[in-house]
Amino acid sequence: MELNIIEQSATVTRISPKSVFKEIASAAAKSRLSTPNDEELTHKLWGWQHMVPFEFIDIRADLVANIGVSRELLRHRLVSAVEQSTRYTAKKALEGKGLTVIRPHWWGDADEGRRVKWVLTMKAAYKYLKAFPEMPNDELRDVLPLATATQLAVKANLREW
Repeated sequence: MELNIIEQSATVTRISPKSVFKEIASAAAKSRLSTPNDEELTHKLWGWQHMVPFEFIDIRADLVANIGVSRELLRHRLVSAVEQSTRYTAKKALEGKGLTVIRPHWWGDADEGRRVKWVLTMKAAYKYLKAFPEMPNDELRDVLPLATATQLAVKANLREW
């Protein structure tokens, strides 16, 4: 029974050009600052809690995380995302390609017994998936553990990050 345990990862793939922030921020603070440099402008706007210019900076990242993390991230109102469908995860498991899960954050601090129980639980979930090959993938994904790995491409403004 194959269980692949991997680490979470994130790669920032795009950030809005600095000129966008400077243009919006300068317009917003024109009456308060004569000719601010970038750092001064950023600190003053943040200190004044003038957050709108920060919302004009978009950051895109590619993530590999567990389903639980993806759900927390996607509940934010200003996040745009596309996520790998869990139908394909269930299908891969049925095809004998194993179940890929994210190593839990507590792994390094846990004793061997706790880690073994966790691995056995993940393997039991995989075994359950394999026990019902006639079930549609849409139904099988309901039993995937939250530790199941998923891939996301996420875009949010700087304030949301």
